[in-house]
Amino acid sequence: MIRILHAIACGLLLVALAACSRSATGAMPTAVTTAPSAIPTSAIPASATPTAVVPVATPLAKIAPEAFWTLLFNGEPTAIDYPTLAGMATDCDLVVLDTLTAVKPGPDSVAGDGVTNYMYTVDVTVERVLLGTMPATGSTVPVAVFLGVDSAEGANPYLDVIAQRAASLPKERGVLFLQNLVKYYSRYDASAPQRYDPSAYQVASLQGIVRDKAGVSWLPAEAPGTWTSTLRDRPFSSALQTVATAVASAAGAGQ
Repeated sequence: MIRILHAIACGLLLVALAACSRSATGAMPTAVTTAPSAIPTSAIPASATPTAVVPVATPLAKIAPEAFWTLLFNGEPTAIDYPTLAGMATDCDLVVLDTLTAVKPGPDSVAGDGVTNYMYTVDVTVERVLLGTMPATGSTVPVAVFLGVDSAEGANPYLDVIAQRAASLPKERGVLFLQNLVKYYSRYDASAPQRYDPSAYQVASLQGIVRDKAGVSWLPAEAPGTWTSTLRDRPFSSALQTVATAVASAAGAGQ
C-alpha cells in the first residue's frame, strides 16, 4: 500500500513539473474539444453550466455627407495645394460633373512582398465632362479611395469601413478633379502599370471636390488655398460655370 501511494505521489509530482515547464517556456497546451454527446447533460449541475457569450460586431455608425465627400481625397488635407484652379486642372486627366452612385471594395494594389494597399471604389455617374475623355466603359468612372496597408493574407481588414461608407453614400452630385491611378503613380514608379488598376481614378486634391449641396456649392472645410473660398457658398450653377471656364482655359493653354 505504501508503495502504491508513493507511486501516485511521484506521478503527481511529474505532472506538476511538466506543467511548470510549459508555463516557463511559453508553450501553449493543445486544445482538446470534447463532442457534446461525450458528456451527458444530466451529469452537469445546472448551476455549473456556463452561459455562452457570442461577441457581436457593432456596425460602424454612418458618417455625414460632408465627411463622405472629404474622405474621397487620399492624404493629408494640405498635402496637395495647387496655387490656382486652372493649375489643378492641368494636372488632371479628367474633370467631371457627376453623381455618386455606389460603393464597393477594391481595387486593391500590391504594396510590397505580402503586403496590400487596401482601397474602396466610389462609382460616379458622369453627367458632363469638363476636361479629358471618358473611358470606353460607359458613363461610370471608378474613383478609388485608399484605406490602409495591411497583410495580403486573410480577409480584408477594412470590410467594416467599406460597409460603413456604402451605408453612408450620399447620392449627390458635384465636380471632381481626377487623376488616373496608373498615369499618376507612373511619375514615381515604373512598376505602376503592374500594380494599379488602369481604369481607376483618384481625386487630385481636397481642392478638387466641389459638391452641389442643395443648390449651393460646398468645398471641404480643410481644402487649402485662398482661391477655394471664391467657390464656397455660391449658387452651384455659378460655381460650376467658374470651374468650367478655368478648366477650358487650362485645356487651351495645354494645346
